[in-house]
Amino acid sequence: MIVVNMTLPFTYGLKTYRSYFQQATTKLAFSPGKVTALVGANNSGKSCLIRSIYELRQYFQQLGSGSWTQTENGIFDSQPTHHGSIFLGLTDPLDVVPESNLIRDKKIEIEIETDSWLLTLTVTGDQLQTVMQTIKSKNLQESNQSMALALQQAPLIGSILQNSLFLGPYRNISNQTAGGGTLHYDLPIGEAFVTQWRQLKTGSSRMAKLAVINTQRDIATLLGYNSLEISASEDSKTLALVFDGKRIMSLGDVGSGIAQLIFSIVTVANRTPQLILIDEPELHLHPTMQARFIEALHRHAGYSTVFATHALGLARQSADSILVVSQNRVTGKSSTAPFESAKNSAQLLGELSYSQFSAIGGKFLLLVEGSTEVRTFRVLLRKLGIETDVMIVPLGGSSLISENRSDEMSEFQRIGAEVFVLIDSERNSENEPLGNDRDGFLKSCATLFGESRVFLTKRKATENYLSDGAIKAVKGEKYRALEHYEKLETADPAWAKNENWKIADAMSFDEVKDTDLGQFLLHLQKNVEDFKKSPAVAA
Repeated sequence: MIVVNMTLPFTYGLKTYRSYFQQATTKLAFSPGKVTALVGANNSGKSCLIRSIYELRQYFQQLGSGSWTQTENGIFDSQPTHHGSIFLGLTDPLDVVPESNLIRDKKIEIEIETDSWLLTLTVTGDQLQTVMQTIKSKNLQESNQSMALALQQAPLIGSILQNSLFLGPYRNISNQTAGGGTLHYDLPIGEAFVTQWRQLKTGSSRMAKLAVINTQRDIATLLGYNSLEISASEDSKTLALVFDGKRIMSLGDVGSGIAQLIFSIVTVANRTPQLILIDEPELHLHPTMQARFIEALHRHAGYSTVFATHALGLARQSADSILVVSQNRVTGKSSTAPFESAKNSAQLLGELSYSQFSAIGGKFLLLVEGSTEVRTFRVLLRKLGIETDVMIVPLGGSSLISENRSDEMSEFQRIGAEVFVLIDSERNSENEPLGNDRDGFLKSCATLFGESRVFLTKRKATENYLSDGAIKAVKGEKYRALEHYEKLETADPAWAKNENWKIADAMSFDEVKDTDLGQFLLHLQKNVEDFKKSPAVAA
Protein backbone atom coordinates (compact mmCIF):
# COMPACT_ATOMS: atom_id res chain seq x y z
CA MET A 1 0.00 0.00 0.00
CA ILE A 2 1.22 3.51 -0.86
CA VAL A 3 0.90 5.71 2.23
CA VAL A 4 -0.42 9.10 1.17
CA ASN A 5 -0.99 11.95 3.60
CA MET A 6 -3.53 13.72 1.44
CA THR A 7 -6.61 15.55 2.68
CA LEU A 8 -6.86 18.03 -0.18
CA PRO A 9 -9.92 17.85 -2.47
CA PHE A 10 -9.13 17.88 -6.19
CA THR A 11 -10.84 17.62 -9.56
CA TYR A 12 -10.00 15.08 -12.26
CA GLY A 13 -10.80 16.28 -15.77
CA LEU A 14 -10.80 14.43 -19.09
CA LYS A 15 -10.78 15.60 -22.70
CA THR A 16 -10.58 13.78 -26.08
CA TYR A 17 -10.96 10.36 -24.50
CA ARG A 18 -13.52 7.86 -25.84
CA SER A 19 -16.86 9.69 -25.60
CA TYR A 20 -15.35 12.79 -23.96
CA PHE A 21 -14.54 15.23 -26.75
CA GLN A 22 -12.34 18.29 -27.25
CA GLN A 23 -14.94 21.00 -26.73
CA ALA A 24 -15.02 20.86 -22.93
CA THR A 25 -13.34 19.09 -20.05
CA THR A 26 -15.51 16.58 -18.22
CA LYS A 27 -14.81 16.90 -14.50
CA LEU A 28 -15.08 14.55 -11.55
CA ALA A 29 -14.49 16.01 -8.08
CA PHE A 30 -12.83 13.97 -5.34
CA SER A 31 -12.94 14.74 -1.63
CA PRO A 32 -11.34 12.74 1.20
CA GLY A 33 -13.69 10.29 2.88
CA LYS A 34 -16.58 10.91 0.50
CA VAL A 35 -18.58 8.66 -1.80
CA THR A 36 -19.49 10.00 -5.25
CA ALA A 37 -22.05 8.44 -7.59
CA LEU A 38 -22.20 8.76 -11.37
CA VAL A 39 -25.73 8.16 -12.63
CA GLY A 40 -26.78 7.79 -16.23
CA ALA A 41 -28.40 5.64 -18.88
CA ASN A 42 -26.62 2.90 -20.81
CA ASN A 43 -23.75 4.21 -22.97
CA SER A 44 -23.92 7.66 -21.41
CA GLY A 45 -20.21 7.61 -20.54
CA LYS A 46 -20.37 7.07 -16.77
CA SER A 47 -18.43 3.81 -16.89
CA CYS A 48 -15.93 5.29 -19.33
CA LEU A 49 -15.14 8.13 -16.93
CA ILE A 50 -14.18 5.94 -13.98
CA ARG A 51 -12.57 3.28 -16.18
CA SER A 52 -10.28 5.95 -17.63
CA ILE A 53 -8.52 6.18 -14.25
CA TYR A 54 -7.78 2.45 -14.55
CA GLU A 55 -6.67 2.60 -18.19
CA LEU A 56 -4.53 5.72 -17.76
CA ARG A 57 -3.23 4.73 -14.33
CA GLN A 58 0.45 4.56 -15.19
CA TYR A 59 0.48 8.12 -16.55
CA PHE A 60 -0.34 9.46 -13.10
CA GLN A 61 3.14 8.72 -11.81
CA GLN A 62 4.26 11.57 -14.10
CA LEU A 63 2.19 14.24 -12.33
CA GLY A 64 4.43 17.09 -11.21
CA SER A 65 7.67 15.36 -12.25
CA GLY A 66 10.28 16.44 -14.77
CA SER A 67 12.13 19.64 -15.63
CA TRP A 68 10.05 22.84 -15.66
CA THR A 69 10.37 26.22 -17.39
CA GLN A 70 8.24 29.32 -16.84
CA THR A 71 6.91 30.27 -20.29
CA GLU A 72 4.81 33.25 -19.23
CA ASN A 73 3.47 34.78 -16.05
CA GLY A 74 1.88 32.05 -13.95
CA ILE A 75 2.39 29.27 -16.53
CA PHE A 76 5.08 26.57 -16.31
CA ASP A 77 5.78 23.84 -18.90
CA SER A 78 7.64 20.56 -18.44
CA GLN A 79 10.07 19.00 -20.88
CA PRO A 80 8.36 16.26 -22.95
CA THR A 81 9.00 12.67 -21.91
CA HIS A 82 8.58 9.60 -24.10
CA HIS A 83 7.17 6.19 -23.18
CA GLY A 84 6.04 2.98 -24.75
CA SER A 85 2.38 2.05 -24.73
CA ILE A 86 1.36 2.05 -21.07
CA PHE A 87 -2.39 1.63 -21.29
CA LEU A 88 -3.93 -1.14 -19.24
CA GLY A 89 -6.09 -3.76 -20.95
CA LEU A 90 -5.78 -2.34 -24.48
CA THR A 91 -4.09 -3.89 -27.52
CA ASP A 92 -4.20 -0.54 -29.35
CA PRO A 93 -3.96 2.67 -27.29
CA LEU A 94 -5.68 4.60 -30.10
CA ASP A 95 -8.89 2.76 -29.18
CA VAL A 96 -9.44 5.45 -26.55
CA VAL A 97 -9.23 8.39 -28.99
CA PRO A 98 -12.60 9.60 -30.36
CA GLU A 99 -12.91 8.84 -34.09
CA SER A 100 -13.17 12.55 -34.92
CA ASN A 101 -9.68 13.06 -33.48
CA LEU A 102 -7.85 10.13 -35.10
CA ILE A 103 -7.08 12.07 -38.28
CA ARG A 104 -6.48 15.47 -36.61
CA ASP A 105 -5.05 15.40 -33.11
CA LYS A 106 -4.02 12.09 -31.64
CA LYS A 107 -4.00 13.23 -28.06
CA ILE A 108 -5.60 12.89 -24.67
CA GLU A 109 -5.77 15.67 -22.10
CA ILE A 110 -6.00 15.05 -18.37
CA GLU A 111 -6.56 17.96 -16.00
CA ILE A 112 -5.87 17.92 -12.27
CA GLU A 113 -7.16 20.99 -10.46
CA THR A 114 -7.07 22.36 -6.91
CA ASP A 115 -7.98 25.75 -5.47
CA SER A 116 -4.46 27.02 -6.22
CA TRP A 117 -3.37 25.48 -9.51
CA LEU A 118 -4.37 23.63 -12.67
CA LEU A 119 -2.15 20.91 -14.14
CA THR A 120 -2.78 19.72 -17.70
CA LEU A 121 -1.12 16.46 -18.75
CA THR A 122 -1.21 15.99 -22.52
CA VAL A 123 -0.46 12.66 -24.19
CA THR A 124 0.36 12.85 -27.91
CA GLY A 125 2.12 10.95 -30.69
CA ASP A 126 1.21 8.27 -33.19
CA GLN A 127 0.87 5.74 -30.37
CA LEU A 128 0.18 8.26 -27.57
CA GLN A 129 3.67 7.85 -26.18
CA THR A 130 4.73 11.49 -25.54
CA VAL A 131 3.78 13.19 -22.28
CA MET A 132 3.86 16.94 -21.66
CA GLN A 133 2.63 18.88 -18.62
CA THR A 134 1.60 22.46 -17.98
CA ILE A 135 0.91 24.03 -14.59
CA LYS A 136 -1.07 27.25 -14.42
CA SER A 137 -1.24 29.28 -11.23
CA LYS A 138 -4.66 30.63 -10.24
CA ASN A 139 -3.02 33.57 -8.48
CA LEU A 140 -0.67 35.46 -10.78
CA GLN A 141 0.68 37.52 -7.87
CA GLU A 142 1.83 34.34 -6.14
CA SER A 143 2.67 32.15 -9.12
CA ASN A 144 5.98 30.90 -7.71
CA GLN A 145 4.31 29.86 -4.46
CA SER A 146 1.52 28.13 -6.42
CA MET A 147 4.10 26.31 -8.53
CA ALA A 148 5.95 25.12 -5.44
CA LEU A 149 2.66 23.93 -3.96
CA ALA A 150 1.72 22.15 -7.20
CA LEU A 151 5.05 20.32 -7.33
CA GLN A 152 4.40 19.11 -3.79
CA GLN A 153 0.72 18.21 -4.16
CA ALA A 154 0.59 16.85 -7.73
CA PRO A 155 2.69 13.75 -6.97
CA LEU A 156 0.45 13.04 -3.97
CA ILE A 157 -2.64 13.24 -6.17
CA GLY A 158 -0.84 11.06 -8.70
CA SER A 159 -0.23 8.49 -5.95
CA ILE A 160 -3.94 8.46 -5.09
CA LEU A 161 -4.96 7.92 -8.73
CA GLN A 162 -2.26 5.29 -9.22
CA ASN A 163 -3.22 3.45 -6.05
CA SER A 164 -6.80 3.02 -7.25
CA LEU A 165 -8.71 -0.22 -7.57
CA PHE A 166 -11.27 -0.65 -10.36
CA LEU A 167 -14.05 -3.19 -9.92
CA GLY A 168 -15.64 -3.55 -13.33
CA PRO A 169 -19.07 -5.06 -14.05
CA TYR A 170 -19.11 -8.84 -14.34
CA ARG A 171 -22.20 -10.54 -15.69
CA ASN A 172 -21.41 -14.08 -14.56
CA ILE A 173 -18.39 -14.14 -12.29
CA SER A 174 -19.30 -17.48 -10.69
CA ASN A 175 -18.61 -19.24 -14.01
CA GLN A 176 -14.94 -18.40 -13.56
CA THR A 177 -14.60 -20.14 -10.20
CA ALA A 178 -14.40 -23.71 -11.44
CA GLY A 179 -11.10 -23.26 -13.24
CA GLY A 180 -9.08 -20.71 -15.17
CA GLY A 181 -9.42 -17.00 -14.79
CA THR A 182 -6.87 -14.54 -13.47
CA LEU A 183 -7.98 -10.90 -13.41
CA HIS A 184 -11.13 -9.04 -14.37
CA TYR A 185 -9.70 -5.51 -14.40
CA ASP A 186 -8.23 -5.29 -10.86
CA LEU A 187 -10.30 -8.13 -9.44
CA PRO A 188 -8.65 -11.56 -9.11
CA ILE A 189 -11.08 -14.27 -10.24
CA GLY A 190 -11.17 -18.02 -10.55
CA GLU A 191 -8.10 -19.96 -9.52
CA ALA A 192 -6.08 -16.75 -9.12
CA PHE A 193 -8.43 -15.59 -6.38
CA VAL A 194 -8.58 -19.01 -4.70
CA THR A 195 -4.78 -19.20 -4.66
CA GLN A 196 -4.55 -15.70 -3.22
CA TRP A 197 -7.02 -16.59 -0.47
CA ARG A 198 -5.15 -19.78 0.41
CA GLN A 199 -1.90 -17.82 0.71
CA LEU A 200 -3.52 -15.20 2.92
CA LYS A 201 -5.09 -17.77 5.19
CA THR A 202 -2.17 -20.16 5.54
CA GLY A 203 0.73 -17.72 5.38
CA SER A 204 2.90 -16.85 8.36
CA SER A 205 2.02 -13.15 8.41
CA ARG A 206 0.09 -12.24 11.56
CA MET A 207 -1.38 -9.17 9.83
CA ALA A 208 -2.63 -11.30 6.92
CA LYS A 209 -4.32 -13.76 9.27
CA LEU A 210 -5.95 -10.92 11.19
CA ALA A 211 -7.17 -9.47 7.89
CA VAL A 212 -8.70 -12.86 7.00
CA ILE A 213 -10.58 -12.99 10.32
CA ASN A 214 -11.88 -9.44 9.94
CA THR A 215 -12.85 -9.93 6.30
CA GLN A 216 -14.80 -13.14 7.02
CA ARG A 217 -16.60 -11.36 9.86
CA ASP A 218 -17.47 -8.37 7.66
CA ILE A 219 -18.84 -10.57 4.87
CA ALA A 220 -20.87 -12.63 7.36
CA THR A 221 -22.40 -9.46 8.80
CA LEU A 222 -23.17 -8.15 5.33
CA LEU A 223 -24.94 -11.39 4.39
CA GLY A 224 -26.87 -11.58 7.67
CA TYR A 225 -24.93 -14.40 9.37
CA ASN A 226 -23.10 -14.54 12.68
CA SER A 227 -19.98 -16.18 11.26
CA LEU A 228 -18.40 -17.28 8.01
CA GLU A 229 -15.45 -19.56 7.33
CA ILE A 230 -13.99 -19.44 3.81
CA SER A 231 -11.63 -22.24 2.78
CA ALA A 232 -9.88 -23.09 -0.48
CA SER A 233 -10.56 -26.51 -1.95
CA GLU A 234 -7.67 -28.98 -2.02
CA ASP A 235 -7.18 -28.48 -5.76
CA SER A 236 -7.38 -24.65 -5.38
CA LYS A 237 -10.16 -24.46 -7.96
CA THR A 238 -13.01 -23.19 -5.78
CA LEU A 239 -13.96 -22.10 -2.27
CA ALA A 240 -16.05 -23.73 0.44
CA LEU A 241 -18.22 -21.43 2.57
CA VAL A 242 -19.45 -22.42 6.03
CA PHE A 243 -22.13 -20.10 7.43
CA ASP A 244 -22.76 -20.08 11.20
CA GLY A 245 -20.70 -23.25 11.54
CA LYS A 246 -23.30 -25.48 9.93
CA ARG A 247 -24.50 -24.35 6.50
CA ILE A 248 -21.95 -25.48 3.90
CA MET A 249 -21.99 -24.14 0.34
CA SER A 250 -19.57 -23.94 -2.55
CA LEU A 251 -18.88 -20.64 -4.25
CA GLY A 252 -20.86 -21.79 -7.27
CA ASP A 253 -23.92 -22.36 -5.08
CA VAL A 254 -24.25 -18.77 -3.89
CA GLY A 255 -24.66 -17.11 -7.28
CA SER A 256 -22.81 -14.42 -9.20
CA GLY A 257 -23.82 -11.54 -6.94
CA ILE A 258 -22.55 -13.09 -3.71
CA ALA A 259 -19.44 -14.43 -5.45
CA GLN A 260 -18.57 -10.97 -6.75
CA LEU A 261 -19.29 -9.49 -3.31
CA ILE A 262 -16.85 -11.94 -1.68
CA PHE A 263 -14.16 -11.43 -4.35
CA SER A 264 -14.49 -7.64 -4.11
CA ILE A 265 -14.41 -7.28 -0.33
CA VAL A 266 -11.50 -9.68 0.05
CA THR A 267 -9.58 -7.83 -2.66
CA VAL A 268 -10.06 -4.32 -1.26
CA ALA A 269 -9.26 -5.54 2.26
CA ASN A 270 -6.04 -7.10 0.96
CA ARG A 271 -5.05 -4.18 -1.28
CA THR A 272 -6.30 -1.24 0.88
CA PRO A 273 -6.42 1.17 -2.09
CA GLN A 274 -6.60 4.94 -1.80
CA LEU A 275 -9.37 5.18 -4.39
CA ILE A 276 -12.08 2.56 -5.04
CA LEU A 277 -13.87 2.72 -8.41
CA ILE A 278 -16.95 0.51 -8.85
CA ASP A 279 -18.93 0.02 -12.04
CA GLU A 280 -22.54 -1.13 -11.51
CA PRO A 281 -22.30 -2.37 -7.90
CA GLU A 282 -25.99 -3.29 -8.02
CA LEU A 283 -25.48 -6.17 -10.46
CA HIS A 284 -26.89 -9.50 -9.18
CA LEU A 285 -27.42 -8.14 -5.66
CA HIS A 286 -30.67 -7.98 -3.68
CA PRO A 287 -31.90 -4.36 -3.33
CA THR A 288 -31.44 -4.45 0.45
CA MET A 289 -27.79 -5.46 0.05
CA GLN A 290 -26.59 -2.99 -2.57
CA ALA A 291 -26.04 0.03 -0.31
CA ARG A 292 -24.44 -2.17 2.36
CA PHE A 293 -22.04 -3.55 -0.26
CA ILE A 294 -20.87 -0.04 -1.18
CA GLU A 295 -20.51 0.82 2.49
CA ALA A 296 -18.41 -2.30 3.10
CA LEU A 297 -16.09 -1.44 0.20
CA HIS A 298 -15.81 2.24 1.16
CA ARG A 299 -14.63 1.21 4.61
CA HIS A 300 -11.34 0.16 2.98
CA ALA A 301 -10.82 3.28 0.82
CA GLY A 302 -7.93 5.37 2.05
CA TYR A 303 -9.12 8.48 0.22
CA SER A 304 -12.46 8.18 -1.59
CA THR A 305 -14.95 5.93 -3.43
CA VAL A 306 -16.73 6.49 -6.75
CA PHE A 307 -19.36 4.24 -8.30
CA ALA A 308 -21.26 4.31 -11.58
CA THR A 309 -24.85 3.10 -11.58
CA HIS A 310 -28.17 3.16 -13.40
CA ALA A 311 -29.99 3.28 -10.06
CA LEU A 312 -30.61 6.81 -8.86
CA GLY A 313 -32.12 5.39 -5.69
CA LEU A 314 -28.90 3.59 -4.82
CA ALA A 315 -26.96 6.78 -5.49
CA ARG A 316 -29.20 8.82 -3.19
CA GLN A 317 -28.88 6.27 -0.42
CA SER A 318 -25.13 5.76 -0.64
CA ALA A 319 -23.41 8.84 -2.08
CA ASP A 320 -22.38 12.15 -0.59
CA SER A 321 -22.60 13.74 -4.03
CA ILE A 322 -24.16 12.71 -7.34
CA LEU A 323 -23.19 13.56 -10.90
CA VAL A 324 -25.56 12.88 -13.79
CA VAL A 325 -23.76 11.68 -16.93
CA SER A 326 -25.54 12.20 -20.24
CA GLN A 327 -24.67 11.79 -23.90
CA ASN A 328 -25.76 14.00 -26.79
CA ARG A 329 -27.47 11.66 -29.26
CA VAL A 330 -26.39 13.76 -32.24
CA THR A 331 -22.72 14.39 -31.43
CA GLY A 332 -22.12 11.39 -29.17
CA LYS A 333 -20.43 13.69 -26.67
CA SER A 334 -20.75 12.82 -22.98
CA SER A 335 -20.91 15.39 -20.19
CA THR A 336 -21.53 15.55 -16.46
CA ALA A 337 -23.64 17.85 -14.31
CA PRO A 338 -24.47 17.93 -10.58
CA PHE A 339 -27.71 16.24 -9.61
CA GLU A 340 -30.20 18.63 -8.02
CA SER A 341 -32.14 17.09 -5.13
CA ALA A 342 -35.66 16.09 -6.10
CA LYS A 343 -38.27 18.20 -4.34
CA ASN A 344 -41.20 15.93 -5.03
CA SER A 345 -41.52 13.06 -2.56
CA ALA A 346 -43.48 10.83 -4.93
CA GLN A 347 -40.70 11.20 -7.51
CA LEU A 348 -38.14 10.55 -4.79
CA LEU A 349 -39.80 7.29 -3.80
CA GLY A 350 -39.85 6.21 -7.41
CA GLU A 351 -36.13 6.86 -7.64
CA LEU A 352 -35.54 4.93 -4.45
CA SER A 353 -37.41 1.90 -5.82
CA TYR A 354 -39.85 1.82 -2.92
CA SER A 355 -42.13 -0.52 -4.89
CA GLN A 356 -39.33 -3.12 -4.98
CA PHE A 357 -38.67 -2.58 -1.29
CA SER A 358 -42.38 -2.98 -0.48
CA ALA A 359 -42.67 -6.08 -2.65
CA ILE A 360 -40.04 -7.86 -0.55
CA GLY A 361 -41.83 -7.05 2.69
CA GLY A 362 -40.52 -3.56 3.43
CA LYS A 363 -43.04 -1.26 5.07
CA PHE A 364 -41.11 1.31 7.09
CA LEU A 365 -39.48 4.54 5.98
CA LEU A 366 -37.13 6.62 8.11
CA LEU A 367 -36.75 10.16 6.79
CA VAL A 368 -33.44 11.84 7.70
CA GLU A 369 -31.85 15.10 6.60
CA GLY A 370 -29.00 14.11 4.29
CA SER A 371 -26.80 11.37 2.86
CA THR A 372 -24.35 11.33 5.78
CA GLU A 373 -27.23 10.50 8.13
CA VAL A 374 -28.33 7.64 5.86
CA ARG A 375 -25.11 5.69 6.40
CA THR A 376 -24.96 6.52 10.12
CA PHE A 377 -28.49 5.34 10.85
CA ARG A 378 -28.12 2.29 8.64
CA VAL A 379 -25.28 1.22 10.95
CA LEU A 380 -27.37 1.86 14.09
CA LEU A 381 -30.40 0.02 12.70
CA ARG A 382 -28.12 -2.90 11.85
CA LYS A 383 -27.20 -3.14 15.53
CA LEU A 384 -30.93 -3.48 16.28
CA GLY A 385 -31.44 -6.12 13.60
CA ILE A 386 -33.89 -4.06 11.52
CA GLU A 387 -31.63 -2.63 8.82
CA THR A 388 -33.33 -4.54 6.01
CA ASP A 389 -36.81 -3.69 7.31
CA VAL A 390 -36.43 0.08 7.11
CA MET A 391 -35.68 2.15 4.02
CA ILE A 392 -33.80 5.30 5.01
CA VAL A 393 -34.67 8.27 2.82
CA PRO A 394 -32.57 11.48 2.69
CA LEU A 395 -34.67 14.63 2.52
CA GLY A 396 -31.99 16.59 0.70
CA GLY A 397 -30.32 18.57 3.46
CA SER A 398 -31.26 21.16 6.05
CA SER A 399 -32.22 23.72 3.39
CA LEU A 400 -35.24 21.55 2.54
CA ILE A 401 -36.50 21.29 6.15
CA SER A 402 -39.47 23.64 5.90
CA GLU A 403 -43.08 23.88 7.00
CA ASN A 404 -44.00 24.28 3.33
CA ARG A 405 -43.32 20.61 2.57
CA SER A 406 -46.55 19.23 4.05
CA ASP A 407 -48.06 18.48 0.63
CA GLU A 408 -44.97 16.52 -0.36
CA MET A 409 -44.85 14.65 2.95
CA SER A 410 -48.47 13.62 2.51
CA GLU A 411 -47.43 11.68 -0.60
CA PHE A 412 -45.86 9.10 1.70
CA GLN A 413 -49.29 8.34 3.14
CA ARG A 414 -50.73 7.55 -0.27
CA ILE A 415 -48.41 4.60 -0.76
CA GLY A 416 -49.22 3.09 2.63
CA ALA A 417 -45.74 3.42 4.13
CA GLU A 418 -45.16 3.53 7.89
CA VAL A 419 -43.21 6.78 8.14
CA PHE A 420 -40.83 7.90 10.89
CA VAL A 421 -39.02 11.24 10.79
CA LEU A 422 -35.72 12.14 12.48
CA ILE A 423 -34.01 15.54 12.22
CA ASP A 424 -31.36 17.43 14.18
CA SER A 425 -32.35 20.32 16.45
CA GLU A 426 -29.28 22.41 15.51
CA ARG A 427 -29.65 24.16 18.87
CA ASN A 428 -26.61 25.89 20.35
CA SER A 429 -27.90 25.54 23.92
CA GLU A 430 -30.55 23.55 25.78
CA ASN A 431 -33.04 26.40 26.04
CA GLU A 432 -32.52 27.96 22.62
CA PRO A 433 -35.83 28.20 20.71
CA LEU A 434 -36.18 25.91 17.71
CA GLY A 435 -35.91 27.60 14.32
CA ASN A 436 -39.22 28.38 12.61
CA ASP A 437 -38.53 26.13 9.62
CA ARG A 438 -37.74 23.10 11.78
CA ASP A 439 -40.61 23.78 14.13
CA GLY A 440 -43.08 24.08 11.26
CA PHE A 441 -41.72 20.97 9.55
CA LEU A 442 -42.02 18.89 12.74
CA LYS A 443 -45.59 20.04 13.41
CA SER A 444 -46.58 19.24 9.84
CA CYS A 445 -45.03 15.76 10.06
CA ALA A 446 -46.61 15.12 13.48
CA THR A 447 -50.03 15.89 12.03
CA LEU A 448 -49.45 13.51 9.13
CA PHE A 449 -47.66 10.61 10.82
CA GLY A 450 -48.31 10.99 14.56
CA GLU A 451 -46.25 12.68 17.26
CA SER A 452 -44.61 9.46 18.43
CA ARG A 453 -43.12 8.93 14.97
CA VAL A 454 -41.50 12.35 14.67
CA PHE A 455 -38.22 12.92 16.49
CA LEU A 456 -36.09 15.99 17.11
CA THR A 457 -32.71 15.44 18.74
CA LYS A 458 -32.33 17.07 22.13
CA ARG A 459 -28.66 17.54 21.35
CA LYS A 460 -27.43 19.68 18.48
CA ALA A 461 -26.93 16.94 15.89
CA THR A 462 -26.33 13.24 15.32
CA GLU A 463 -22.57 13.53 15.88
CA ASN A 464 -23.19 14.84 19.40
CA TYR A 465 -24.33 11.32 20.37
CA LEU A 466 -21.12 9.59 19.28
CA SER A 467 -19.16 8.17 22.19
CA ASP A 468 -15.68 9.26 23.20
CA GLY A 469 -14.35 5.70 23.09
CA ALA A 470 -15.60 5.07 19.55
CA ILE A 471 -14.27 8.42 18.35
CA LYS A 472 -10.82 7.65 19.74
CA ALA A 473 -10.92 4.10 18.34
CA VAL A 474 -11.61 5.37 14.82
CA LYS A 475 -9.82 8.73 14.75
CA GLY A 476 -7.13 8.53 17.45
CA GLU A 477 -6.45 9.65 21.00
CA LYS A 478 -6.28 13.36 20.20
CA TYR A 479 -9.97 13.37 19.24
CA ARG A 480 -12.78 13.60 21.80
CA ALA A 481 -16.56 13.44 22.07
CA LEU A 482 -18.51 16.65 21.44
CA GLU A 483 -20.38 18.49 24.14
CA HIS A 484 -24.16 18.23 23.72
CA TYR A 485 -24.48 21.55 21.85
CA GLU A 486 -21.01 21.86 20.38
CA LYS A 487 -20.69 22.33 16.64
CA LEU A 488 -18.50 19.70 14.99
CA GLU A 489 -16.56 22.24 12.92
CA THR A 490 -15.41 24.09 16.06
CA ALA A 491 -13.83 21.03 17.69
CA ASP A 492 -10.04 20.87 17.55
CA PRO A 493 -9.32 18.55 15.94
CA ALA A 494 -12.59 17.90 14.13
CA TRP A 495 -13.45 14.86 12.04
CA ALA A 496 -15.46 15.04 8.82
CA LYS A 497 -19.23 14.64 9.09
CA ASN A 498 -19.09 11.88 6.49
CA GLU A 499 -17.03 9.84 8.98
CA ASN A 500 -19.89 9.71 11.51
CA TRP A 501 -20.98 6.29 10.25
CA LYS A 502 -17.55 4.76 10.87
CA ILE A 503 -17.64 6.02 14.46
CA ALA A 504 -21.22 4.80 14.94
CA ASP A 505 -20.12 1.40 13.66
CA ALA A 506 -17.44 1.26 16.37
CA MET A 507 -20.04 1.88 19.10
CA SER A 508 -22.24 -0.66 20.81
CA PHE A 509 -25.92 0.23 20.85
CA ASP A 510 -25.75 0.28 24.66
CA GLU A 511 -23.71 3.48 24.38
CA VAL A 512 -26.66 5.31 22.86
CA LYS A 513 -29.56 3.23 24.23
CA ASP A 514 -30.43 5.48 27.18
CA THR A 515 -30.33 8.73 25.22
CA ASP A 516 -33.38 10.27 23.58
CA LEU A 517 -32.01 9.16 20.20
CA GLY A 518 -31.56 5.59 21.39
CA GLN A 519 -35.09 5.48 22.79
CA PHE A 520 -36.54 6.70 19.48
CA LEU A 521 -34.68 3.99 17.56
CA LEU A 522 -35.92 1.37 20.04
CA HIS A 523 -39.43 2.72 19.46
CA LEU A 524 -38.94 2.21 15.73
CA GLN A 525 -37.61 -1.30 16.38
CA LYS A 526 -40.70 -2.19 18.42
CA ASN A 527 -42.99 -0.98 15.64
CA VAL A 528 -41.12 -3.11 13.11
CA GLU A 529 -41.26 -6.20 15.33
CA ASP A 530 -44.95 -5.70 16.12
CA PHE A 531 -45.68 -5.38 12.41
CA LYS A 532 -43.85 -8.63 11.70
CA LYS A 533 -45.91 -10.40 14.37
CA SER A 534 -49.23 -9.17 12.98
CA PRO A 535 -51.48 -11.96 11.62
CA ALA A 536 -51.41 -10.69 8.04
CA VAL A 537 -47.62 -10.64 7.90
CA ALA A 538 -47.13 -13.86 9.87
CA ALA A 539 -49.45 -15.65 7.48
